[in-house]
Amino acid sequence: MTNKMGLPTILPAELWLAILSHLYLPDLVSVSATSSVFQALAAESLAEHRALRHRFHRIGHDHHHEHDYWYLHLLTLLREPVAAYYVEVLTAEHTNTRLDTEPWTVLPVSPVDEALIREAVEKEDWIADTEKEKYLNQLLAGDEDAMVTLMILRMPNLKRLTLPSHCWGGLDIQHLMPIVARIAETASNADPDRGPIFPLSELEHYEGHVFNGSYGVDFESIAPLMALPSLRTMCTPYNSEGGFNWPASLPKSRVRRIDIPNGEITREVIVDLARNIRGPCVIRQVATGYNDTPEDVDWSVLEIPFEGACEAEWTIEGDVDTEDSDNE
Repeated sequence: MTNKMGLPTILPAELWLAILSHLYLPDLVSVSATSSVFQALAAESLAEHRALRHRFHRIGHDHHHEHDYWYLHLLTLLREPVAAYYVEVLTAEHTNTRLDTEPWTVLPVSPVDEALIREAVEKEDWIADTEKEKYLNQLLAGDEDAMVTLMILRMPNLKRLTLPSHCWGGLDIQHLMPIVARIAETASNADPDRGPIFPLSELEHYEGHVFNGSYGVDFESIAPLMALPSLRTMCTPYNSEGGFNWPASLPKSRVRRIDIPNGEITREVIVDLARNIRGPCVIRQVATGYNDTPEDVDWSVLEIPFEGACEAEWTIEGDVDTEDSDNE
């Protein structure tokens, strides 16, 4: 039985509006398609959620932004938890972790804001109880590494993540990676039919200046990210010849594509790396074009065509591409 609005009489329109207020955009779209009545009821919520998706789809920052950038975004996501649902791209190009000298960020922490932050940390299951006090103190002192970590943990649909190099004063991911390791282990043992229930369970692409000084890419530092079941593509710029040490703790990776811009990785090194990838996978290297490419850097694409392919079945193309040739 329905009332004059065409709604089940057991629930008044006000209650349907309250129910719709708890739905996210995909479910609101589905509900609004069921009838003209629900389309009218969901119209306001649809408009609000579309605005949130447009505003928060991508969050990004470099050193030209204000020093309280991450702090203000953290507060926004804590005050409006629904906004975190729509973040799919997070780009941290530069952050402040130099708390041993003088923080770049002076936080205008009000008592209300501090209470909000404390509550979020206390309720965050992925931060170990033994680490929460230290983590909270660093966060309130202006450690943007801690801020970005807390934000990531509140983004269930994050698909693309870019982190900067610690070598240039960027994110040292000291908080994030131990947490990601626990998430990766839990997610790998979870029932895939239950759907995404963990932070980073939707992460598909990782990009970063993840190199270990002048010795090339440091996969050991991002091994937890590489162990996430969802991760499929990576971009690791600014790599030098000394590069790739595959993490001993990491089983064969599910990554399907690795791009290496500004690379000088030799064929011997890349073949050794590829032995640890399940396949199928494509690894592509583009030289900087600024200096002469070493003679033993004689490859541009290595392709593992399918899982279990032996080295004789791989395809290795040379010579190495350059950024200049790509732009011609």
